[in-house]
Amino acid sequence: MIHKEVRRFRTVGPDGVTAAEYRFDSGELTDLVAEVMDGTGWTRRMDRSTRIGLTVAGSVLGAIVLAGLVVAAVLLL
Repeated sequence: MIHKEVRRFRTVGPDGVTAAEYRFDSGELTDLVAEVMDGTGWTRRMDRSTRIGLTVAGSVLGAIVLAGLVVAAVLLL
């Protein structure tokens, strides 16, 4: 998940200009949505890098198991 935060501030000057503050934080919005969705039984989807990592790890593990089975079959025959 990408986290983005933008801030813009104006301060009160000697001429009496009112202060204004603008702040956006995507993490706060994500937390709000997650709080509502978690309460209704929804689950979060894994982020892309985690899915890719698990796929690569599963493929490597599968290749190691397959190679072990081939070696065992050759030795037993």
